[in-house]
Amino acid sequence: MWLKATRTVPIRTMMATLNRELIGHYACYGVTDNFRSIARFRDAVIILLKKWLNRRGRSGCMSWEKMGLLLK
Repeated sequence: MWLKATRTVPIRTMMATLNRELIGHYACYGVTDNFRSIARFRDAVIILLKKWLNRRGRSGCMSWEKMGLLLK
């Protein structure tokens, strides 16, 4: 998975890759009446991103508040 492959790059690069991958996924699967599936996919990606970012630091200090700021 591309998220696991980018876990060692700087956060800005990781977020740029995340944006490109999500836009491509939305373009491919964003058909009428598929909003719930796309929203679930996005939520799963965000949870995995938080997990990988927590593994980068020593103390696992990525809170949901920090994650929200990062996603903005």
